[in-house]
Amino acid sequence: MCKSKEISSRFWNLPQKSDEEVNREQIFIDDIYAFMPDEICEILKHLGATNIRISGPGALSRSIPGEVLRNIMKDEALKKDFLDFCYVYDSNIYVAGMGKDNLVVIADLY
Repeated sequence: MCKSKEISSRFWNLPQKSDEEVNREQIFIDDIYAFMPDEICEILKHLGATNIRISGPGALSRSIPGEVLRNIMKDEALKKDFLDFCYVYDSNIYVAGMGKDNLVVIADLY
């Protein structure tokens, strides 16, 4: 079984398909499908992933006016505190979707 066919079968619980069908479907999914944070976590858990961590880089900074960000970045102490807080904030599952199109998921998959 080709790798994409195996992934498609495990990922979507689809019946066995020809390689041509799977390739056509995979191209379609790769081009348009986006995951919500809780959705990708559930899929990964279903696939046996553990130690799942998710983040929406830029979620907090995207919500702050540019002028305020520029002022924060000019002060090294404020910059460090702000970036540390961004890391905590952006890693919260409830705000990860605010990361716009930047969703980072890290997991152990054996």
